[in-house]
Amino acid sequence: MLSEKYQEELVNASIGLMQIVSEIYGAERGQELWTTIADTIDPELKDAVFMAMLTGNYRRNRLHVRNPFVSDVANKVAVVKCIRTYDNRRLTLKEAVEIADRLNNAGVQILQVDPEIRPTFAVELRKLGLVAN
Repeated sequence: MLSEKYQEELVNASIGLMQIVSEIYGAERGQELWTTIADTIDPELKDAVFMAMLTGNYRRNRLHVRNPFVSDVANKVAVVKCIRTYDNRRLTLKEAVEIADRLNNAGVQILQVDPEIRPTFAVELRKLGLVAN
């Protein structure tokens, strides 16, 4: 039996991987991946992943953000403003700029967010050309 911490991390990682595979390779490949994971992992973890997907109760306080392009973020000022507005760590301007810099050239960042505003934050980042899930 896995501890709650490890179970949560595995649920989040499994869902994140399936989302990225589905986004890049299509829904059919995402389904193939889920079938493989479901046949391989502990049944308890399988149920936890499935329920998290159904209810949307995973990574509710984190937002995985990436730049899908091998280029700089198109509107860095808007990205910095969005990050400072919605990330719940109350980042300084310098910290938000550093995050935006790390998103350049297909970079990835995990932002902290209030679960209530997570969907709004994701939409705003998507409008700026980033992938947020």
